[in-house]
Amino acid sequence: MATIKQLLKISVAVVLFIAAHTAYAGMAGSVLRVTGDAQVANIDGSNPRPLSSGDMVQEGEQVMTNMGNIQMQMKDGAIIALTRDSVLMINAYKYDEPTGEADNVSLRLEKGSARTISGNVPSSAFAFMTPHASIKIHGTLWDTKVGSDSIIIIREGAVTAESTCSDTATGDQQLINVPGTATVIQACLPPSQPIAETELDDNLDNAIVQLDAILPITTASTTTDGPTPPGPDKTPDSTPGGAISP
Repeated sequence: MATIKQLLKISVAVVLFIAAHTAYAGMAGSVLRVTGDAQVANIDGSNPRPLSSGDMVQEGEQVMTNMGNIQMQMKDGAIIALTRDSVLMINAYKYDEPTGEADNVSLRLEKGSARTISGNVPSSAFAFMTPHASIKIHGTLWDTKVGSDSIIIIREGAVTAESTCSDTATGDQQLINVPGTATVIQACLPPSQPIAETELDDNLDNAIVQLDAILPITTASTTTDGPTPPGPDKTPDSTPGGAISP
């Protein structure tokens, strides 16, 4: 017959196993690199704490770079780099590797700049938002800069940007699929026609310089063997920079 001490040890082991499993289930990714001051907090901004290389980030948290920058690898293999003074909300990051049936990613770049290479979560389950736009991916490497408007620049693959008004999609969409082209979105207004990034303002240049220092495009392209090509149900419009209907 098991002694009280043995039962206690078994109970502790079970509790620790459940706690570890629960923590992993809510894990969104881990920090690969931090330079300067970066923090993570609950989604409402409470309980801020510093981030270091190797730390986990969870669903229901926000990552704030302050005067630093950060590179993270998400649990589906996606890579996200943030420049200084950026805030990324991780509303959901579920990746069900065996079946994919429970996949659900919801990210929101509240401010600042990000370079993102998509991972193994399918585009149908991946939502990347800003205060002005909702972005649908097509096996993609792209940059996003958020200020008074949202600027989205394609590096590889394609994205469809849809304008939002008070976080509600307006139905106005723009496909960009030529590397180095961008669309600019202001709140409640349709996305701009594709424009070369070289025609945009100097503030964007500063953001791109920072992103290149954190996650160079050549490195990003090979980090996960490059963006996954669109599947049969995800093939973007073949017309370069063509607008698409909702």
